[in-house]
Amino acid sequence: MAEFSQQIKDDIIEKEKGYVNSVNDRGGETKYGISKRQYPTLDIKNLSKENALTIYQTDYWEKYNLPRINSQLIASVIFDMLVNMGSNAIRCAQRAVNHCEYAMVLKIDGVLGNLTIEEINSVTIKNETWLKDRIDLERIIFYTSLANRDPSQRTNLRGWINRVIL
Repeated sequence: MAEFSQQIKDDIIEKEKGYVNSVNDRGGETKYGISKRQYPTLDIKNLSKENALTIYQTDYWEKYNLPRINSQLIASVIFDMLVNMGSNAIRCAQRAVNHCEYAMVLKIDGVLGNLTIEEINSVTIKNETWLKDRIDLERIIFYTSLANRDPSQRTNLRGWINRVIL
């Protein structure tokens, strides 16, 4: 059972940094990765690190049933993806599981339900590293596709890929 560990908290705050209000960020005003687009009534500029972590725990970690994933590594990767790409994270994980299983076991629906969690746990038992690598590949494919569809997002591509590989 994965837990919302101090390491995950430290990693997400480090990746998301502080306050940003970039024209190329679709989320708009953002602090610690919490965006005005997702939380329109929240005072983003004055958001504390502690409040951001509470949002991450309740609205991401718990909401998406990440504690039900047996692998801490896989749960933390999916969490990072959820913060960065929303439910597209689950679609990437579902595609990765299907590739690792050599069958279309999962419907690509963006829902981290019972079957998806069971399959993630099953593949993880067989080869956790293989699944993590395949999820990373799906992330890069997603980011590249997004940059191809929307040229305004191309300035973010290198940062997104660095997020995956570093």
